[in-house]
Amino acid sequence: MPFFYPFRIHTKYFTLPKKLRGRTFNGFVAPCFIHRMVQSLNLLPFMLDGNFVHVAIPARRDEAGQWEIMEAAAIRTAGYNQTARRFQRIDRAMADDDVVKPLHEKIDERHKLSRQVFSPNQYLVLNGAGGGVACASFLSLAEHPDIVVDQTLYWSLVASEEEAWYRVGLINTDALSEAIREFNPEGELGPRHLHTLPNRVIPPFDPRNLDHTQVRDLAKQLSDLAGPIITSDQNIADPTKPIASRRRRLRNRLKNSPEYTALEDVAATVLRVTS
Repeated sequence: MPFFYPFRIHTKYFTLPKKLRGRTFNGFVAPCFIHRMVQSLNLLPFMLDGNFVHVAIPARRDEAGQWEIMEAAAIRTAGYNQTARRFQRIDRAMADDDVVKPLHEKIDERHKLSRQVFSPNQYLVLNGAGGGVACASFLSLAEHPDIVVDQTLYWSLVASEEEAWYRVGLINTDALSEAIREFNPEGELGPRHLHTLPNRVIPPFDPRNLDHTQVRDLAKQLSDLAGPIITSDQNIADPTKPIASRRRRLRNRLKNSPEYTALEDVAATVLRVTS
């Protein structure tokens, strides 16, 4: 008989109508349907704050990392009756609020979940999707095998930690913002969402290129500098603070370092940005 965890399913982790936001669905959920999720509010320049939430969704990964997205009837057939009941309650609440799609379809709109098939020997580079200033960090999938990426983040997979640091280093620079400026639509309040532009303008990592390896090394050094800054500043460390102000505060602190100045210089060379 499968073991169940008591779990509160909170609708703030799904894109749902206003009437359902903030509602909770208490109950028991089998552990294979519980995953850790990284969100935009976890992402800081050169670092993730580690305050990942656990979410329960009607989907589980198989041994190969592929997603099995299941409707309530299939979950019950698999022997998880209590889990099925909890997801059915959400489906009924969604239907009552005139949401056309049930939860198991909603979580995979535009295949945003089913595309998240990760190998444990890869690295997941994450960058923010909104605002006019890019922000990035990465995590090792060997250390986070159960991770799910929220729709508020863009992600890319790389084969080595070296390449991950390289990409993170470039994305966190003003040189990158300048490189994508002509492609980034601007409204009355300034640049709009960055979408996938940062990943499009970055040259492939070449470990024989001294500029590329310098970006890698400086990004790692700046991450080492960021840790103590975050720990000592509650305006950055506090996850309840607005994420935009947390990022801006950390970035401004890092900009005072010679490492950041050096990174901007070499990033401008790599991205062929002229002042």
